[in-house]
Amino acid sequence: MVRCIWSGILLAALLGGTPSPLPAQTEPSAPEQKPAPKDQYFSGTVTAIDDATLVVSKTVLGKGPIEHKFLITPATHFEGGKPKVKAKVTVRDATTAEGDCAVRVIARPAAAPAPPKK
Repeated sequence: MVRCIWSGILLAALLGGTPSPLPAQTEPSAPEQKPAPKDQYFSGTVTAIDDATLVVSKTVLGKGPIEHKFLITPATHFEGGKPKVKAKVTVRDATTAEGDCAVRVIARPAAAPAPPKK
């Protein structure tokens, strides 16, 4: 008896228990705005540097080396001093009409030599 009651309640709920909502009226949408470009990060080894550009290269397993060229502007901040060739760095860059501009260049300290084994 209880089984029949629950079956009836379930059947009534499935067939028409709640009315479907009316479709929402859509408002005219504003023109889509493109989001501001996100800063990107690139880590690797400095292969060339001068007053206007910084070239950083990294090797990815299974692929050849990837080289990236960044523009250096007066707004570029060097953390840890201006790097030299073969220094390990992480570059935060922003894409502009001129190209990829380095926003911040973080020079990573060289690894300390391992102590001699006895």
